[in-house]
Amino acid sequence: MRAKRVAVVVPRLVVSSAFPPIGQVWGDESIKIDAGNYVDVFTETEVKSNGYVPLSSVFSELPLAVLIKGK
Repeated sequence: MRAKRVAVVVPRLVVSSAFPPIGQVWGDESIKIDAGNYVDVFTETEVKSNGYVPLSSVFSELPLAVLIKGK
């Protein structure tokens, strides 16, 4: 069995953020993650990383994500 890279992404301290904390609410904020193509297991959204990913992409539909790196 081949191991895959997984990233679990959740916001913290969102009380002062707009509700729900999804999409453009995150502005220019980003996370550092290995370059490659990922798929969110909850939304099936594809996320492409060049080393950084905008949180507005990661949290485009839900305020949490489990990203699995593809091939």
